Amino acid sequence: MGLFSFRKPPARVNSSGSVPHTADLLYPAVLPAFSEIAAGEHRDPRAVFYTIRFMDPQRSRPFTPDVLDASDFGSKAEVRRVLVRRGFVQNADAGQTLSVLYTKDAMKELLRKRGLSVGGTKEQQAARLLADGFRISPSRRLLELTASGSALIAAHGVNLSEAIRRATLALKEPDYPGAVAAYRDYDSRWGYVHPSGKTHTIFASYDVPFRRLDFLAGYPMRELCNSEDFRRTLRACLIAGLMRGEQERTELAFRFKEVCQEQIVCPGIVDLFIMDDFDGSTAAAMREAMEQNVAADSDFTLEYYISHVLYLSRRA
Repeated sequence: MGLFSFRKPPARVNSSGSVPHTADLLYPAVLPAFSEIAAGEHRDPRAVFYTIRFMDPQRSRPFTPDVLDASDFGSKAEVRRVLVRRGFVQNADAGQTLSVLYTKDAMKELLRKRGLSVGGTKEQQAARLLADGFRISPSRRLLELTASGSALIAAHGVNLSEAIRRATLALKEPDYPGAVAAYRDYDSRWGYVHPSGKTHTIFASYDVPFRRLDFLAGYPMRELCNSEDFRRTLRACLIAGLMRGEQERTELAFRFKEVCQEQIVCPGIVDLFIMDDFDGSTAAAMREAMEQNVAADSDFTLEYYISHVLYLSRRA
C-alpha cells in the first residue's frame, strides 16, 4: 500500500466508451534497428543521443566514459569514439581534467615531487603541473559535451514536450488517432530497436490494461471544484501518461501544468487518503504534514489528486 492508501472506490465507474481498444493506441510503429543506424555511421543521431540522454547541459561537468550508456555499442571505447567523431563530445581541457581527478592535497603532493610551488587554486596548480610536462594518460582523459551535444539534448527535450502536449490536447477532444500520431512522430525521430531486441519508444514498455484507460476516460472527478475544461484536460493528461507508461505524480503534474493554467480546487483532498497501516500518532503526523503541504502549495494538491485517480484506475 505504500505510505498510505485511498478510500474505497465506487464499485463501478461508467466509462465514456470512447477509448478504442486497438494496438495502435499502446504500441509503436515499426522502428529502425540499431544495426541500420550504425550502418549509416550514426548520421541519424538517435542512438548516440541515447548514450547521453540523462545529461543536463546546464549542469554538465567533465565526465568519465563510464558515465556513458554503452549498452548498444559493446564498449565504452566504441561509444566514446562515435560520440567524438560525430562531434557531440570532446576531450575536456587537460587542466579541468586534473582538477576533477585530483584533490587539492593530491595536487600539492604532485607539485612537491616536482619541486614546484604548491600555492594557488586547483586550476593554478594544474596549470603549473602541465607547464612542467605532466601528462594525463589517454585512458584517464575526461570528456565534456560540445555545443552540438548540448543542442542534441535540447532538441530531444523540445520534441518530447511537444509530443506530450499534442497527445494531451488530442485526447481532450477526444482524438485518439491524433494522440497516436503525436507519439509516433516523436518515435520517428528518436525511437529504435536495441541490439537486445528491446524497443526504445515513447510508448509504455509494459502492457497497459484497456480497463485503466476506460476508467480514466470516464472518471467524473466529482471531488474537484474545477471547470469541466480542467477535468477534461486532467483526464487527457493521465491517459497520455499511461500510454507512455508514466505514472509518477510529479512528472504528470508538471506536464498537466504545461497545458492548463487553472489551479486545482479539491477541498477534501486529504480525506481521500486513509492511513490504517500506521498507529494513531504516526497517521496524525502524516495527515498534518499533508495538510501543511496543501496549504503551502497547490502543486501538492494536484500531485495527491493524481495519485488518488491512478490508484482508483489500478483497482478498476
